Amino acid sequence: MDETAQTPSGAPPRRTSAAIGFALPAAAVLIVILPFCFDGCGPDPDAWRVWLSARYLWLSGTYMPSRFPGFPMQEFLCAPLTPFGFAALNLATACFTAAAAGFLAVLFRGLGARQGFFAALALAFTPVLAIAGCSSIDYAWALAFLLAALCAAQSNRPLLAGILLGLGTGCRITTILYAPVLALLLWNADGAERRIPRLRRLAFAGAGAAALCYLPPLLKFGPGFLRHYPFQYPETTVVLRRGSEEVFGRIGLLGILLAGIVSGFRRITSARVAPAVLSGAPPWPWLAGLDIAYAAYLWIPMEAGYLVPAVPFVLLLAASALDAWPFRGFCALLALSAFLTFGRFGVYEGPLLLDRSLRRYQTAEADRALERIAALDKPAIVVCAGWLQVLLGHLPDARFHEVYDPERNERKEPLALGGVELIYVLRPDDVNRILSEGRAVYFMPGQDKNNRDINGVDLHALHAQPLVP
Repeated sequence: MDETAQTPSGAPPRRTSAAIGFALPAAAVLIVILPFCFDGCGPDPDAWRVWLSARYLWLSGTYMPSRFPGFPMQEFLCAPLTPFGFAALNLATACFTAAAAGFLAVLFRGLGARQGFFAALALAFTPVLAIAGCSSIDYAWALAFLLAALCAAQSNRPLLAGILLGLGTGCRITTILYAPVLALLLWNADGAERRIPRLRRLAFAGAGAAALCYLPPLLKFGPGFLRHYPFQYPETTVVLRRGSEEVFGRIGLLGILLAGIVSGFRRITSARVAPAVLSGAPPWPWLAGLDIAYAAYLWIPMEAGYLVPAVPFVLLLAASALDAWPFRGFCALLALSAFLTFGRFGVYEGPLLLDRSLRRYQTAEADRALERIAALDKPAIVVCAGWLQVLLGHLPDARFHEVYDPERNERKEPLALGGVELIYVLRPDDVNRILSEGRAVYFMPGQDKNNRDINGVDLHALHAQPLVP
């Protein structure tokens, strides 16, 4: 049957066991990441853009995407949380991170494996998700829906799988790219004569749910909301680093290397003493998912976070190649990589701990910057780049509603805070205006170098000073 799963006589109810299998890793993940949710929205300016979009929607009743093409499912759900501060959005993301871990454990259980708890912890604490999973960015939201859709497809429930995929697409539009993975699972399900109807249900449900999610930006901007921002393709070394170390961490990469060696050795010598964790499940859906994740990343390789969906597929492929104890060791190294790393001179704090330090520094600098802006006694310009979203995010509601213009912010036009202009970058054609107006020029941390590299304007030649000495 397509939409139901039968329980063998005498076996414990599948729903109860699945609920426990979901709840245990989800609770463990939530307990560990909760302390990391109270230090701003995160160092990624896009996380602050989510906060700004949701806050503007709540205060004005007007929807403006945090960035195009929009992430409406997350943005609308976050809006009523904004009165409770940054931490409320981060805690919501943490819940979705925990849910993603729980759904991966359920998927392992549905595939007949007992190692779902270890895989769930490895997923949640792989550095790229550990960092995103306690901030306001959308990656964990989309991943939770994707993994829930995989569980539904594995259980031969195409309608539910399509709806969940559509909701994940509403959180992040690239989630729809993983429809072929669901289709492969449904194609291999029992009842070969029902394959085409199952795929039809998946397609209609997924497209319908995604279309409903994107009605707000479609009604406001028309088809033009489907756009992405121009970018300069990074250097090869940057692409490789983002796609490897920034995703898995150094210890995690060591785990992947060791897993490959163990799997290859056992395959060559036929020394397997126990079956693989997922010996009964074909690996092709997981390989397809990994290929889709890296193909999408290589198209626009701007952030390691774009590879968050790759992590569960790496774990599923590892489970298809390793037996229980090597797989547990692999999971342990991935989970450890969020908290520790190593280099030429020893062992250091891992990416998650460094991220928390950066967030605390960012919050402290933003508070000091706003105090300094309020104390300036003459017209000035502050070059902010990504700091602009952070400064706007720290404004109290009254000042935020007065200052924030989402359409000007989208076009990267100056925003006025009293007699002070907050700008992204200083362009060559802005120099004459600034000199004629006699404005003082200040910059946020690191923006003197950033502005020189991007626009060729040396702020120090304009006698610019750090806003916060």
